[in-house]
Amino acid sequence: MPGAAETLPYQQPFFIRVNVRRNLDGAKFMMHPVSEDDLKWLVPETREHPYLFIAKGHRPDFEELDLRRLAYIAELLTGLTTERMQSLGVRVVFMETRSDAILAEYPPA
Repeated sequence: MPGAAETLPYQQPFFIRVNVRRNLDGAKFMMHPVSEDDLKWLVPETREHPYLFIAKGHRPDFEELDLRRLAYIAELLTGLTTERMQSLGVRVVFMETRSDAILAEYPPA
């Protein structure tokens, strides 16, 4: 629905925080509990997966996760397609768990 995002009853963008914990085996992506609740409020019918782990043979470099892979991760965690995220004004923010540094945002600005 073109223009529907402008009439929604919340401020945009609607941020969903994903904590990223990297270790020697790979990276664990976990939706922040408050973001899980926010997403259920926004889209009650969504079937999100609150965390996933991507294994690697060496310490993962977050920059290796290109936009295509970030799209898959964001869609798996939220249960929303990229198109649905954009129409709702949702932005997934990937943050380093230990430092709270922002690693990436999806969809990109």
